[in-house]
Amino acid sequence: MSSVLALSDRIHGQALEVSAHYKRAEAELIEILQQVEKHRVFIRRGHPSLFSYVTRELKLSESTAYSLITVARKARQVPELKAEIRSGRMTLSNARRVASVLTAENKKDWIQAACELSSRQLEKEIVKVRPQEATRERATYTSKDRVKLELGLSEREMLKLRRVQDLLSQSKKRPVSLEETIAALTSEFLTRHDPVEKAKRHQVKKGPENGRDRKQVFPKRLVTRREELNTGQKVSGLPTTSVAAPVVTQRRLVPSQHKTTSRESIPAAILHQVNLRDQRKCMHILADGTHCNQSRWIEVHHKIAVSQGGPNTFENLITLCSTHHKFWHLRSAR
Repeated sequence: MSSVLALSDRIHGQALEVSAHYKRAEAELIEILQQVEKHRVFIRRGHPSLFSYVTRELKLSESTAYSLITVARKARQVPELKAEIRSGRMTLSNARRVASVLTAENKKDWIQAACELSSRQLEKEIVKVRPQEATRERATYTSKDRVKLELGLSEREMLKLRRVQDLLSQSKKRPVSLEETIAALTSEFLTRHDPVEKAKRHQVKKGPENGRDRKQVFPKRLVTRREELNTGQKVSGLPTTSVAAPVVTQRRLVPSQHKTTSRESIPAAILHQVNLRDQRKCMHILADGTHCNQSRWIEVHHKIAVSQGGPNTFENLITLCSTHHKFWHLRSAR
């Protein structure tokens, strides 16, 4: 019996030791992620975001990455967060929860609450001062092509949505669901504001002589030659799209003999063609050979810089996310 108790005590001791090490490791991860972001290590490694770096390079789960990044950023304002996690008094999950309400002014009360309360109790306290935290935005698949969307709306916005639903029902002469209402709103917005949709309309309106070479044609096939995207670089195929994309003859990019002294706007016709080709997604090639495909925070990059005489031509332009745009400039500066 004594040997069984001794074994139990030894295992328990090991569990406590590993648990303490785990909590210290969380605090150390938070600190190193602050350094990774401060020195833009993830950009130099070719990642579009810190989140991508943590999930791809460090191989951590998305939920863990989200928690670590949230706490690391908040800990810049409130360094006590790291100390409490390191000591084991506060869990990483509670630190993430309290980050939404924590400030340098109220840190004493909220840090104490995050250390002493359970996750459920802490959430109740947070909702009292920040009601929107009661319903976090979430999209989860319920079947192969169906998604359950959860989000909170203010009463004012909900009344606006109901008004659109009423008008749409009146137009269609039948009751319209909220799903149909949201679909109509998104379709209307994309038709009016999506650069790719604008490019499609421009192509139809202007035809094959789309402000470029009169010999250029738009056959209904996909552009698959990577050299049309990155001249002089061997890269993989473009992302799949059903849009008829312009096919251009291979041209060698040569800097202009006269360097541009002032930046001129990219002609709309050229920009439309770039948007059609790249589908307004980042075309940077990641380490695993895939495209970044980020479609938020998008910018157009000159392969040959404007300061070096780079022209506003189809061949000299490529779509990049803001992070990879910085990466390309860092690379060219080496």
